Amino acid sequence: MRTRGARMVATVSLAAALGVVALSVHAQQQTEVGADFGAELDAEVAYSEAQNGHNIRAREIAERIVERNPDDYAGNFVLGYVFHYGEANFPRALFYENRALAELTRLHGSAPESFEVRRWHFRMLRELAWTHGDLEQYDQQLEYMNRFTELYEPAFVAERAWPLMKLRRFDDARVAAELGRQTGDPRQVEVALNALCAIEFEAGDEARSYSSCREAMDLHGADPTTQGAVDFTNFAEAARSVFRLDEAERVGRLATEAQMSWYGNPWSELAELYVREGRYAEALNALREVAPYRERRPPHVRDADRSETRRALASFFLLIGRPDESINYAEKALHAPDRRAHTSRDPLQDRAIAALLHRAALRLRAEQRGEQA
Repeated sequence: MRTRGARMVATVSLAAALGVVALSVHAQQQTEVGADFGAELDAEVAYSEAQNGHNIRAREIAERIVERNPDDYAGNFVLGYVFHYGEANFPRALFYENRALAELTRLHGSAPESFEVRRWHFRMLRELAWTHGDLEQYDQQLEYMNRFTELYEPAFVAERAWPLMKLRRFDDARVAAELGRQTGDPRQVEVALNALCAIEFEAGDEARSYSSCREAMDLHGADPTTQGAVDFTNFAEAARSVFRLDEAERVGRLATEAQMSWYGNPWSELAELYVREGRYAEALNALREVAPYRERRPPHVRDADRSETRRALASFFLLIGRPDESINYAEKALHAPDRRAHTSRDPLQDRAIAALLHRAALRLRAEQRGEQA
């Protein structure tokens, strides 16, 4: 199962003031940033550029700020943000974000009072939670979620369920998801249902996972024109796990029509289903759609399921009797595993699947060579 994609922009008790800042920055985006601009203004412009996907421009401004003052916390933070979302370099992102928070804390303490400083502190704590999550450092992610919730709103509630699940603390994860549902906040309910879908799957209760994934998909009417693909791919996977294969295919095809999600590739899901059913021509057609779909994602999520697709390809080539191609893809899956922060399956399961496929392909190749000798 996959976590939902886009992270909603948080609103704080300072929301009105933040809105004013956002408007003023937007008005300045089209102007050239001169060397005489102050560091604070430069950093705000750089952050705005990064949020709008203008990562090269954001990095240029932030690097100039840090060149001027290596300890500038805002400039370091923007560099971290760009490395995270623009370049998918999570360790380097963490380096700059840690550096930024350490300097801000040295200057202003761990609970700053000034609005200008709190604005950056708010961003840092929240972003550090996401960065640690993407690095699969779930204890640290929970720590930053707690630190953020102590100082700012909206609190991390249902969001805590996912890292708790990844730590296999299933009961705690269920509690976090239920607390999110009880808030009545639409976003929290959405996150909670998505988490419960994955929690029950990982806990080994396929029937409860099926029900939870259906509830998550039905929350907004199961309408692919208004929902992300992950709602459908999660339910399709749950349906497949209880052998409702026709339903899995129907919902999987709906996923291809839905809005693109950061996590989960509907074409990969369909390809795996078709391979298992021996529908190889349809599997091949689905596999051809996998890479174009992935390339439409932001850079930081393109490696979330690359090797999952390689395993599907290894399985496909194995079953059509082409072991050399199967070995090639299985080896790639073994040597370059996916980033699994936003999928519920244990990475060791992925490695075991790739290893078994690799072994089966080697045996098939040996048998074919023996027959030809």
